[in-house]
Amino acid sequence: MLAQSRQMVVQYQQELDKNILLSSQKRSHKTLVNLWLLISLILLTFIFIIVGGFAFRSQYRLARHNLGQEAAALAIAITRLESAESAVKVLEDLNRNKNDFISTVNHELRTPLTSIIGYIDVLRSFGVDDQKGEFNKITGVIERNSEVLLDLVGSILSLSSLDSAEQISEHESVFLKDLVQNKFFILSPLTEEKSMTLVLHADSNQDYAILGNSGQLSQVVLNLLSNAVKFSPEGSNVEVTLSYLTKELEDDYVRLEVKDHGIGIPTEDISKLFTRFFRAGNAVASHIDGTGLGLAIVDRILKMHNATIRVESKVNQGSTFIVDFPRYLSEVDRLVSTNRLNVLHKAINALKACPHNELLSIAHQMGGAVAFYNLEAESAVILEFEEWMQANPVASFELVHIKKEELISKLETSYAQISDQKEKK
Repeated sequence: MLAQSRQMVVQYQQELDKNILLSSQKRSHKTLVNLWLLISLILLTFIFIIVGGFAFRSQYRLARHNLGQEAAALAIAITRLESAESAVKVLEDLNRNKNDFISTVNHELRTPLTSIIGYIDVLRSFGVDDQKGEFNKITGVIERNSEVLLDLVGSILSLSSLDSAEQISEHESVFLKDLVQNKFFILSPLTEEKSMTLVLHADSNQDYAILGNSGQLSQVVLNLLSNAVKFSPEGSNVEVTLSYLTKELEDDYVRLEVKDHGIGIPTEDISKLFTRFFRAGNAVASHIDGTGLGLAIVDRILKMHNATIRVESKVNQGSTFIVDFPRYLSEVDRLVSTNRLNVLHKAINALKACPHNELLSIAHQMGGAVAFYNLEAESAVILEFEEWMQANPVASFELVHIKKEELISKLETSYAQISDQKEKK
């Protein structure tokens, strides 16, 4: 019995030792695996550091090379900029010298031409009887050509003045209707000579105010009218129309139209009309005097006034020159134009927030406010709602709410349209 017990203890001890040995082997194997993993991780990290170092070094070299190239390009750009600035200064000096030269030449030409024209009148006063017809023909040719040269000198001087960097244009409110009527008076000797009539179509209650330089705008109107008279047949009419129009939702313009019934302009020549010294082919063929600078002056002045010009013409039927000037706005008009969108937004919010019992009063106030800011359509919508409220004093809350929501929806649509137009500008 004792021997069996000892044998069992020995077996148990052997089994335990075996298990301990197996467990130790497993731990040893696991430790070895972890050690290899750690060594692998260290090796991978080392490799990554080496590869990253090479890559960083390569990128550093590339960045340094790029910076060098950019520095060289910047140096070249600075050199070119300095060269361009020098060239601009040279061109400015040349332009200044050109303007001085033109001014001097104009002065030197104007004085003798004026003298020639004056002495022609003196010669005519002598009353030469022999060969009087030939004498008048010769003096007439001298006078006509002298006037052409004088007009050319004046046109060149005007363009030189407009091109000058020192040209200062003082703007003020100019009444376009008064300007046109004044030019009618100035051109009356020429129109009477050709038995022509200048007709003005304009609202007698409007002055058609625009903002600009009165002298320059006078030159525009005079050039357009004198051209219309010059290229029109005897006994015809030249019609001038003044009107207001709106191109954008918030931008008002004054339109000037000058329509004649003359020789017209070939379609292929219309795009070149405002080029300096250009003259339409049929005008040259008809031997009508001109310098080809009048419309160039008109175009230059209109650009300085943010105005536009276009031409509609048919050969042998006449031409219409259409000029659109930005309308002059007083301080109050500018305030109205600037704040009308904000006022509409406040009106919408006021109508949304007001209680049922104050709706009629608020609608009346908001209708007056939007009407003051020239929102006629929106004011009419509010007025229509106000009249409905007055005609239906006992309407149910639900019906009033529906009508209120319809009103707000219409106003919000108008607000969105005005906002879109403003963003497009």
